[in-house]
Amino acid sequence: MQVTKTQLTQDFNTHKYPFVHTLGFGSHYDNGRIKELVGDGLIYRNGHIHNYSCLLRDFQLFLELTEILKKKFPNGVKIYDYCCSAGYEPVSIVLGLFNSFSKEKVNDYTPIIARDNNPNIIRIAREYKLKLEQDEIRRLSFFENINPKDFLTAKRIDIHEQRNFDYTEDLKQKIHYETGDIFKDLESGKLSQEPCVLFIRNMWQYLTSQGVAKLSYNLYSCLAPQSIVIIGQRDISNRADKNLIQAGFKKIKGDYSIDFKDSLLQAKYKNLKYY
Repeated sequence: MQVTKTQLTQDFNTHKYPFVHTLGFGSHYDNGRIKELVGDGLIYRNGHIHNYSCLLRDFQLFLELTEILKKKFPNGVKIYDYCCSAGYEPVSIVLGLFNSFSKEKVNDYTPIIARDNNPNIIRIAREYKLKLEQDEIRRLSFFENINPKDFLTAKRIDIHEQRNFDYTEDLKQKIHYETGDIFKDLESGKLSQEPCVLFIRNMWQYLTSQGVAKLSYNLYSCLAPQSIVIIGQRDISNRADKNLIQAGFKKIKGDYSIDFKDSLLQAKYKNLKYY
């Protein structure tokens, strides 16, 4: 993170919080009629929460993250995960840590502070359970240095052909779920006053262009120097990367390439961006 701050040209005082786009999502996520946008889930008119997050989305990230931590935060750092949904991403982060670090060293980077602005989503996350599709279960095998059974206990298969898993006690201790709004938390100082790593991925698409610019500015203004913001592949299309750079962030430079035992993974996951 660049120490000398660059003021954005946009005036952010017009709207305290950004608008949220809610049109057209039905065509992307099943055929349900959207009633309300909430965190990383959608509430349909039948009242059910449709969660479209998944385990190890952008798998390479969870391997490259540990290489970044080794070089930039060898003594540990606070990690936040916003829009954590029902827990798929924070679990992915922790599994990546255990794959690369000793159990004792993982303690320097945990517990992950996982926040979502929807209390119903957090309530589900605090049940410490995951429903996984077969491709998600297969992805677990790409971690070469851990046994997933040490962290997830398989339960029954439900009517949707999803396998239910419970967290083990070791995994439970590594993630702290709580409600949180990224805009309010930045403005009220609810993030670390020290450098931190902030996941805020695959949610920028739900903000207006003004919202993207405001969040980028708030991140740069409120986070401590040397903090790292990690965004998702989908966020690039909403210009999150360009807004972060305009706000004052710089791309992380360095070689964080990972050798995969699976050539298909190597072809799929590349050119991830960190700020």
